[in-house]
Amino acid sequence: MDRMGQYQFKIKAENKFGISDGCESEKVVLKDPFGLPGPPRKPKVIAATSTTMTITWEPPLQNGGSSIQGYWLEKRERGAGIWGRVNRAPVTKPAVKGLEYTVLRLNEGAEYQFRVRAQNAAGVGPPSEASPCQFAVDPRNPPSAPGMPVVKDKTKTSVTLTWTPPEKDGGSPVKGYIVEVQDTDSLDWKRVSDPEKLHPTTEITVPDLKEGQKIRFRVTAVNAAGKSEPSARSADITVQDILTEPTITLEVSAHELLSCRAGTTIKIPALITGRPTPKVTWEFKDGTAETEKKDEI
Repeated sequence: MDRMGQYQFKIKAENKFGISDGCESEKVVLKDPFGLPGPPRKPKVIAATSTTMTITWEPPLQNGGSSIQGYWLEKRERGAGIWGRVNRAPVTKPAVKGLEYTVLRLNEGAEYQFRVRAQNAAGVGPPSEASPCQFAVDPRNPPSAPGMPVVKDKTKTSVTLTWTPPEKDGGSPVKGYIVEVQDTDSLDWKRVSDPEKLHPTTEITVPDLKEGQKIRFRVTAVNAAGKSEPSARSADITVQDILTEPTITLEVSAHELLSCRAGTTIKIPALITGRPTPKVTWEFKDGTAETEKKDEI
């Protein structure tokens, strides 16, 4: 007999005198005594790489009067109208953490949705709601913390800092940095880099500081996945000019003895350094330069 076929039965009685007239039954449709299961619940992607995704879901609220025999998964790329079946055989055994299935051979960078159908003795039920869209990309995490900021230069109103990039970028390039300052007698950190955008390099000059102010700094790296932990804070810094004694270094081309005509300019190449910028004066070793008249009469 065919499933879902419509049948009618006739019964006759028979004895030694003959056969009675038939008694016909009502028309009967041959079908399972169970209904189809309801849609499974809450399909979602719990892990993804550039070529795979792991989907999890919960059983349907209604099983149709028959135990669930397995589940069928379907997928489609974002914007596509057609759903394609994923598994060749129904998913029958729950994983340790519940019902889940890993879909293989996805296209890197494509965005996918998934839905699930339950199957019982009566057949395959309606699909679940579609999962949220998910890109097939390798996992991304926030970067590790950048190196501790150190002082490269400072004046009585500014400090120039430098630091090293994070050792790990979390699978996504570092977009930039957030630089914060803290007074040594305070617990609060204040952002000193542009609040509207990230600082793009590993060096920054912080202006508009107060002379004598004692402060420290820290730096946070940011990528597409989020913020790193803050760096180790810098050593305590006093805002003041860096003072260094002046030095003079004569270039190799400067000879010990120079001769020139009277009235001409003497140039002695030399490198002069010091903080603040030294004031340069010239004088002879013994006071005044010796002069000599030639062919005097």
